[in-house]
Amino acid sequence: AGKRLASEPIALMIIDHAGDVFSRYGFPTLRGQASLIAHVAVESDWFTTLEEDLNYSDSRLMQVWPNRFPK
Repeated sequence: AGKRLASEPIALMIIDHAGDVFSRYGFPTLRGQASLIAHVAVESDWFTTLEEDLNYSDSRLMQVWPNRFPK
């Protein structure tokens, strides 16, 4: 399987807002900024989606979000 490419609109949105997000949420160092971008990349399937798929089993939903899905 080939690598997925970032969606141009998502990439541009991240670029447009990165400076504000970094300063607002306390990411002053390059290392911290790179860490945040890497985390966002993983969570957004390499900048291709902005929605959580919620493809979890019932038991996993209760583990991950116990306040939202109580037993």
